[in-house]
Amino acid sequence: MTWAIAAQHSACGRGVTRYCRAAADLIGDTNDIGSIQPGRYADLVAVDADPLADISALEHVQFVMKGGTVYKSGGRVIPHQESTGLPPG
Repeated sequence: MTWAIAAQHSACGRGVTRYCRAAADLIGDTNDIGSIQPGRYADLVAVDADPLADISALEHVQFVMKGGTVYKSGGRVIPHQESTGLPPG
């Protein structure tokens, strides 16, 4: 995931950050979305390599977060129970 952090400092990463902030501003929710930081909702996919240089890096996803909930970490799926309003089973 080092590449994902380093990408924030690249021209491409800065562009993505700029567009995320602009989109959050347009929908009027800059308090909850638009940047990667604690307490924000986020949809993230992290890989260990640069997918722009080698698209197959996306076949080895290490971390997935959607809406601030982690679904995969360290390459392992984290089970979640779907919220259906019904009791389990």
